[in-house]
Amino acid sequence: MDPIRNYKTRISQVLYPVLTWPPVMKSMLFIRGLVLMARAAAEKFVTDSCSIRSSSIAYAIAISVIPILTILIRFAAIDRVTIRANLASFLAANGMADSTELLAILDEILGRANQIAGLGVLFMLYSATNLVRNLEEAFNHIYRAKHDRPILYRFALYIASFAIIPTLLIFSAGAARIALTRLQPAEPTAMIQFQGAQWVLHEPGLLWRYQKNDRGDTLDEIKLFTRANTGAAFRDIFIDETNQHAGPSWEIVGRDYSPPVLQRSDLYNTILLKKSADAIYVVTRKGLILQSRDSGHTWNYWRIHFKLTEVYSPEVHDLWVSPANRLILLVSINSRTGLVQTNDLINWSYQRLDGVYDRVFEIQGVDNPASEFQNGLYLGGKGRYIFSGNEGRNWTIPIDFEFGDRRLYLADLKANAEGDTWFIAQSGEAWRVAAGQRKQTVLNLRIPAHGVRIRGFSVSPQGSLLIYGDEDFFRYSPDGGSTWLKASNPVLNESSFRALAMQPDGSYYLSTAHQSLIHIQKPRLLPGRDQQGYPYIHFDASIRRSLPLWFTIIGKTLVNLFIFIICFLMFFSAYKFIPNTRVDWRAAAGGS
Repeated sequence: MDPIRNYKTRISQVLYPVLTWPPVMKSMLFIRGLVLMARAAAEKFVTDSCSIRSSSIAYAIAISVIPILTILIRFAAIDRVTIRANLASFLAANGMADSTELLAILDEILGRANQIAGLGVLFMLYSATNLVRNLEEAFNHIYRAKHDRPILYRFALYIASFAIIPTLLIFSAGAARIALTRLQPAEPTAMIQFQGAQWVLHEPGLLWRYQKNDRGDTLDEIKLFTRANTGAAFRDIFIDETNQHAGPSWEIVGRDYSPPVLQRSDLYNTILLKKSADAIYVVTRKGLILQSRDSGHTWNYWRIHFKLTEVYSPEVHDLWVSPANRLILLVSINSRTGLVQTNDLINWSYQRLDGVYDRVFEIQGVDNPASEFQNGLYLGGKGRYIFSGNEGRNWTIPIDFEFGDRRLYLADLKANAEGDTWFIAQSGEAWRVAAGQRKQTVLNLRIPAHGVRIRGFSVSPQGSLLIYGDEDFFRYSPDGGSTWLKASNPVLNESSFRALAMQPDGSYYLSTAHQSLIHIQKPRLLPGRDQQGYPYIHFDASIRRSLPLWFTIIGKTLVNLFIFIICFLMFFSAYKFIPNTRVDWRAAAGGS
């Protein structure tokens, strides 16, 4: 017998019982059905020109974005400052820190919404409905619908597209956000040391008070909304941006204005945490200020509003607080930057700035008069800054600075007693300027090729530097920035850091994205070296985690599952109701 034929016969004899076993046969039939369905879907995708139609729909979406936003602002009274703040946060989270010019263009376009009337409104409505019409035509082609639906039915579909569907999306987004706040770790945004304890601010509206002593360590969670003094008289501050005048509501907008009640959602964007000699301050992105003078037990609150053609909330960028409770808030409204200043939250004033600034830096302890950067406040913009040596009462004209031939936004600015100054740009560049010199020494931070977002850095009195950021970025320099070392501690190489506080004893507390607090001290070099030939630095580290890791994983899984179900229901509804033909439930759900 032919050896090859005999070999095939033996293989068939061995595999036949397995292949004819009922569970295996059912599995093979199921796989065959999937293959046939995928093949049919690919053929239909090509014959129906789905790639061309998807490109058409994408183009319609791009064309319809601005008209839809305009209609929302014109008729639904959506705060365009809120849209701008959310868009800026989204762009920053995705690596576009310098979005000022883009946001200014958006402000200019959306700022004309109130000027649209008559035929302009009709044109905007037509442009906005163009997206739904393109979707309908694409589905009708796929399902071979031969006749258009009645005009009343189409009108009802368009009304649903602009009323019911956005409502469902807003409800779903709110539910997803609540689920995120309940199941995921709170996002830390700032940290300070106050009255012997570490205070870590989390978003949304959660404050940690961590204290370590001889009897052990305690971690208290303070929910700002439940501690807010809602029984006190509401203190609303209104600013007339045109006249640069600040005052109460009855003085700026009239006695008919009714101030809003504090909502839990007002504390979703808690971004700033500062201290004075006797008080703690928390500020949200939309201008809500909370103050506590009793170690966080009760919180009084103030809200800042701007009066333009209507009443708007500002976008808060940064805050500076003096030991004597003098506050300076760097805010923007309609792409214009200004300073809101107050003494002990009693007397308020507003100063409009020429140019765009996004950070407030403070330099203290410089004893060298030859240094270019003296003690005081600095407002940083793109390739420029202004300086005040009297707590913001007077400012210099804009002073230009460049890194090589580039104009950058600063992420942080520090100086030591000798006047040596360190700069970190938001895009990751770092350099040092020695006291009395103008030469820039570039610092090689050994940033990974994919890039990271640097959150900030610290300079110790001994001259050591520590830089931290997202994507597990942690670097330490024992010699003022000439050499940058990686840590050998796994926890420091596997955490995304959000805030840092240096202690009087030279140790550090770092807060991470997974709701953990890490205490590091006593750095020392190790004999081993990394791939680039640098020695490792090792710290004595202790970690305090509020939530176990398994809780975080389960929470993210549930939230992602919820988002998947919402997206599936949206596509299911589109396949069921948009085509002008009868589509059964099974076909709409993705089957046959």
